[in-house]
Amino acid sequence: MPAPKLDDKLGFALFRCERDENNIFNPVDGEGAVEGAFQLNVFGTSEGYRALAAYLLSLAELDTTADEGFHIHHDGVKSLDDNTRVDVILRKSEQFPSK
Repeated sequence: MPAPKLDDKLGFALFRCERDENNIFNPVDGEGAVEGAFQLNVFGTSEGYRALAAYLLSLAELDTTADEGFHIHHDGVKSLDDNTRVDVILRKSEQFPSK
């Protein structure tokens, strides 16, 4: 199955995070997105991918026109070996941000 061409519809930014004064992980003040090359491996069963697809489809259908800054946090997503923590923030807007 070929990957969809979504360059002007989906994108990401990766930021380095540290614990702040409230012991909460947040991006480091004043730092931009991380530069470099990375590889993200996502492992899943058919059931897992179906659940993820259903979740993303429901997000796609959610009416967020009243909230241009709409976003959902999934904080503390851990790697299989628990060595890496990622806070995933899904942002939805009808206007795709410019580069």
